[in-house]
Amino acid sequence: MRRQSLLGWFLCALLLCWLVVNTPSRLAAGAVAARPPATATPHATPIVSWPAVPQASCTGLANWQCVETRPGLSLCRANNICVVKVDLNNNTLRPKVVIAPNGNTEWLSTMASNAGAYAAINGDYFSGCPDTTSPLNCGEGLTFIEGVDYTDYTGSEWQNRRSLGFNDNYDPNIGWPGEQGSYHRQLLGGGPQVTFGGEYRWRCWYNGSNTEGDCACTNNTVVINDELFGCSANNWWNRPQTFVGFSDDRNTLYLAVSEPGYNKTPREMHDVLWVQGARHTLKQDGGGSTGMYYNDGSYSFAWNGGRAVANAWVIVPYSSPPPTCSPTADQIALYVDSDYGGQCIVKGNGDYPNPGAIGLPNDAISSIKVGGNVKATLCRDDNFSGTCETFTGDDSNLGDNAIGDNQTSSVKVEACGSCTPTTNQVALYADQNFGGACVTLNIGEYPNPGTLSPVGNDNADSIRVGSQVQAVLCEHDNYAGTCETLLNDDANLGDNTIGGNQVSSAKVQTPPPLYPDLQPYAPSGYPQPVVPSSIVGTHATDTLYTGRPIFFDWHFTNSGTAVAPATFYVELWVDGTRYMRYPQPDFQPGWVGGFDDWSETITASGWHTVKLIVDPDNTVNESNEDNNVWEGQFYWNAITGWWGEYYNSLDLSGSPALVHDDAAINFDWGTAAPGPGVNADSFSVRWTRTLYFPSSLYRFTLGHDDGARLLIDGNLLIDQWSTCCRTDMASLALSGAHDLRVEMFDSGGAANVQLIWSDQYSHKVYLPVIWR
Repeated sequence: MRRQSLLGWFLCALLLCWLVVNTPSRLAAGAVAARPPATATPHATPIVSWPAVPQASCTGLANWQCVETRPGLSLCRANNICVVKVDLNNNTLRPKVVIAPNGNTEWLSTMASNAGAYAAINGDYFSGCPDTTSPLNCGEGLTFIEGVDYTDYTGSEWQNRRSLGFNDNYDPNIGWPGEQGSYHRQLLGGGPQVTFGGEYRWRCWYNGSNTEGDCACTNNTVVINDELFGCSANNWWNRPQTFVGFSDDRNTLYLAVSEPGYNKTPREMHDVLWVQGARHTLKQDGGGSTGMYYNDGSYSFAWNGGRAVANAWVIVPYSSPPPTCSPTADQIALYVDSDYGGQCIVKGNGDYPNPGAIGLPNDAISSIKVGGNVKATLCRDDNFSGTCETFTGDDSNLGDNAIGDNQTSSVKVEACGSCTPTTNQVALYADQNFGGACVTLNIGEYPNPGTLSPVGNDNADSIRVGSQVQAVLCEHDNYAGTCETLLNDDANLGDNTIGGNQVSSAKVQTPPPLYPDLQPYAPSGYPQPVVPSSIVGTHATDTLYTGRPIFFDWHFTNSGTAVAPATFYVELWVDGTRYMRYPQPDFQPGWVGGFDDWSETITASGWHTVKLIVDPDNTVNESNEDNNVWEGQFYWNAITGWWGEYYNSLDLSGSPALVHDDAAINFDWGTAAPGPGVNADSFSVRWTRTLYFPSSLYRFTLGHDDGARLLIDGNLLIDQWSTCCRTDMASLALSGAHDLRVEMFDSGGAANVQLIWSDQYSHKVYLPVIWR
């Protein structure tokens, strides 16, 4: 019987194997998908999609299961991570940024419901809620909604991190602020970026390799993947997580959170999203802010996390608005479809140098209506460059014109008969706001009013300047008198140096190239670009000591005329040792960067060369490459006596107002202050020193006004902290080196302190050697 039973089981197993091999459609329809292997590098394991079955929450899905709740929108679950997938090519769905009302915080589910969202996750980091500075938004990073800037710029550090943004075509991009210029349709900060073109990165500080774990805080900063965060980022490794990302072809958006009750590492989030198809991911706020909302089909749940949040990414329904554009005689209408169909917009007189200013997606205009009093110039590239064509009447099909179908990126609307300068021309107008008689000038010189006809002498009141030239306007013939150089359009010369109705001669020139100029810089109140000090919060150099923290104030600026692009570095050196290498991306002209109280410790006494180098790698092409370095000589003193720290508090709290190398503890200040910067009353002092004692029994005598205490090797020997105006004694057997600490405070009136000790066997008395 056993043999027959085993044979039966064997035949059944063979039949089952045959069914698995030969019926793949059945497996896809009903089998449970295998979990991908837990390897260091994820691989493309297919996600099996089941028909939607009524479930209240993502947690009701099987592991590695996805359901499509409507075309283009799917809910997935993998390894206790819930993922929302959005097809960005589906024209019925749109990602959108929402912020809590009145610059405050709101529950994620409330914000999502108010937006009519199908899905949502929490967004960027936030603090200082409610915000009281317009725009009312307590999110910390860059924030753009429908192209409008809602960023709170009262602080600058959070805006220098990476963000996720969408352009007018809703193509996504993750990048530094300088890389997001055309991705402001919807944009929200975050960071750090974790997936770069499919590559996983978690690198603390400026490591070249990944660090699996929390990143330490140094100098009040945590650096992850070259992005700078506050010390609260030192526990971001294993916690509730929120991620956003997109595929390599930018057609699929991913919103992912760890399920409630589960901590996940960035590596685990990356692995799941990589298998789903994400090749670029960005971490959002985590911890108690982690949340997801979903309300579509048979799935409806809200994970609000532990607290209300300032902003969120939501997925909302979208439908193309019907065309309702009817231009007046002084307007034009632009349409995305031929025959004046599809999305459209009406524009009046003015310049619209890019798709954002036009209000339609880039390269999407197919037909135009032109009012009888105006003309329209359509150009293929931003800022009226590339192929341009002027229209004075309606055109139902731009495809058979020089400009072409779906090619327009910039538009000008002008009154008929007005001057339209190209990128290499200037137009002068007799009236403000580019009205009245006008003349178009090419590159060249125009030495008298006759060359400016029909505007003529002392009659110019506004000007348009092409993007590749500059105009020099002068008060008298032959460029005499007051002159002014203009690089941009100006609708009213009356509030300029040259003045209204004052121009008699002009030049149109190719402007000199614009370059950044990075250099060390001393802001107002700082004696030089680098100020080392022994005291926190001061901007003047005082006595410097070895073996103790020195607080460096260092600053730099861009004094040039162009942005310093990409990322350059600033370095602080002492002699031949580099103590700091700080990254700075996209630095605008006139900006000042740097730090106060950057803490470093120098161990050798004597003269040292302190050097600040801006752009040491010559990454930036500058107008002046010879002013990137500042250096100065500073003397560090060895500590030979008692290390004294003087505080403007009664309990040694805060930072010292004065530090000093005191030869002895023997002070009688009376009612005066102990030193510069220290209060005459309500102060406290701590002295520390290591001394060698021959083996013996020692008696210590401590006189004080007000309270004081003596500690040896951290143990209290005399403790009269709350007692005023007395002398205390205590004995202790000592041998060898020991750490001594004396602490005292004065709450008011006269103040003094003295420490004496004696060898009770040899009767040798150790007296203070200096009175101060």
